[in-house]
Amino acid sequence: MQKNIIKAGNTERYFTAGAMITYEKEREQYEGMLLIQQKGKERSRYETSDIRIFSKNKEVVYRQLKQIAALYPPKQDVRIIDTEELKDE
Repeated sequence: MQKNIIKAGNTERYFTAGAMITYEKEREQYEGMLLIQQKGKERSRYETSDIRIFSKNKEVVYRQLKQIAALYPPKQDVRIIDTEELKDE
């Protein structure tokens, strides 16, 4: 479960607001997405950017999400939502 958490850090101008991983059956690959927001613009829906990562290996996506999130640490711990695991529950 530890790999599903992005730890909070010192936010400067931008911070990670959300993270998720999904599996695309048509392309047979995983897609990871980070939502990045500008500090002070939390209420504006137009101030959110997304970063997408594609790979055939799920562990690579997890690792890259965490590496990018280290550049934009969240204000509080963020759980990486894995839609593949949600389907199994």
